[in-house]
Amino acid sequence: DMLSRSRVLVRGAGVYRMHGGFRRHLQRALGCGVGAWLREGASESETEKAGKNEARAPPSQDVVDAHAWGQWEKVLMFAIGEGDDREGGAGEGEVSARFLGGSSGLDLRRLMVAAGVVRDADGGNAEERRITARGFQFLLADTHTQVWVVLKEYIRHASTERSREVFDALVEFLLRLGFQKGERVEVGETAQGKEICADLCALGLLYPMGKTAVVPTKLAVILSSGAGGGGVSASSASVASSARTIEEDRFVIVETNYRVYAYTSSPLKQAILRLFLRAEVLLANLLVGTITRESVVSALDSGITADQIIGYLTQHAHKRVLGRMPIVPDVVSDSIRLWQRELRRMETEEAVWYRNFESPALYKQVTAFIVGIGADLCVNDAKKEVVAAATAHERIKDKIKELKERMGLT
Repeated sequence: DMLSRSRVLVRGAGVYRMHGGFRRHLQRALGCGVGAWLREGASESETEKAGKNEARAPPSQDVVDAHAWGQWEKVLMFAIGEGDDREGGAGEGEVSARFLGGSSGLDLRRLMVAAGVVRDADGGNAEERRITARGFQFLLADTHTQVWVVLKEYIRHASTERSREVFDALVEFLLRLGFQKGERVEVGETAQGKEICADLCALGLLYPMGKTAVVPTKLAVILSSGAGGGGVSASSASVASSARTIEEDRFVIVETNYRVYAYTSSPLKQAILRLFLRAEVLLANLLVGTITRESVVSALDSGITADQIIGYLTQHAHKRVLGRMPIVPDVVSDSIRLWQRELRRMETEEAVWYRNFESPALYKQVTAFIVGIGADLCVNDAKKEVVAAATAHERIKDKIKELKERMGLT
């Protein structure tokens, strides 16, 4: 299933076959060695430049990690609605442009909207965006899943909106990243390579080294490790473990008076909490807020569910309350669910009202047809009226026309 979702295997006629492009690259890697394959295509001048740059000391792992998580936090902050995709945000590629000498064409808003993580405000205002229920699930997911959600949309966008050369270079470069182990990678002088690396630097997958070299970050290692797979290398496993440790830290205490204490200095975590609670006190490493009906209803209107809110508070509960059952007090969780049910007392659905039939026989046959296709919402035999779902209107209209012609009522 994992290989199918990664498009390494393609199913057809009841059997699985290896994807053609992956098979060709795998044959080349097995035939000439990975090292030779990675060096293939490098010109003599590029090799000489690489040799000259060897004297430059590589960045420390802490520096690379800080760049990766800093850039990725910008992506997550944008999903919440507190980032900017143009002015200094992850979408502009300001960092990558300064180091790679090229401009990033990454449109983060478009990727997030296409992935269903955010939606533009009512009226199509792209300047104002709101997180969706799927977006909240995106924030709660592990880093491996988050990166792939964004990257899949980036690949899809490259396949439809950019040149074929950029798309081919992107796929090949991502395959190459799977064989890198935090080593320096020469980009070359091609415009396609610089454009791709600028985008990946903006996402935090690469750390820029001068104008023609990059270093894969832990996000790139997580990307190729296959979270949950059994064949992860020791280094990849340690990276994934450290990533899970970062994500699963526990910092939230919820009290029976609806007061929430969040012991964190992360702007991202504070912004997530502010989606569904009213912030009251903000200190260097502490956010104090209250879960109110207004704050929860605002989150519910954005598409976030009550179970997602309760699940987040439980997942990140402070270690001091882990032994408490339930971790989130019943009075708080029951209120959140109650506020959600209040919003769903009545549901609206577009419908069409059919009346003034030319004959009782026509009404009877039309009603039977509507009921038969399961589109009936209300039937009133006394008044010879029927209300049907608007999605079936075209079928019903054609049927009425057919029956009228058959009965000679046209």
